[in-house]
Amino acid sequence: MRKIVVALAAGATVSGCAISQRQIDSHAPALNSWVGAPIDEFLDMQGAPTTVIERVDYQIYRFDARKRRTYTQRWEDCQPTNPRKPYEPRQCQSTERRVQTRAFTCTYELLVAENVINDWRMNGNNCRMVTVSFRPG
Repeated sequence: MRKIVVALAAGATVSGCAISQRQIDSHAPALNSWVGAPIDEFLDMQGAPTTVIERVDYQIYRFDARKRRTYTQRWEDCQPTNPRKPYEPRQCQSTERRVQTRAFTCTYELLVAENVINDWRMNGNNCRMVTVSFRPG
């Protein structure tokens, strides 16, 4: 079991480049409060996982959150109504163009052995959008 926890911690360190330490620190107290708790209690509070990965001695419960945002660029293109008299009122036309669509993601995983949460990790580019409740009591 110790090897599994070390492997998960090493994986979180390597994949942690995409998520800021501040985001991990903001979720750590809530997720740490669940370590040692039965997975059923967590699922009652947080809901069903996206996937469950079965291993020989443990399971990984994965929760994914995704958002897409499209950025647009707007500008006005103004031309004089009479090119020979540029000081006269101009006729303007608004133009809009889609610049970029970006996906925001956050994945957190719980390592569960014998129906007890043993460890967790997070990865993504926007984990601020995920809320994890503290364990009651």
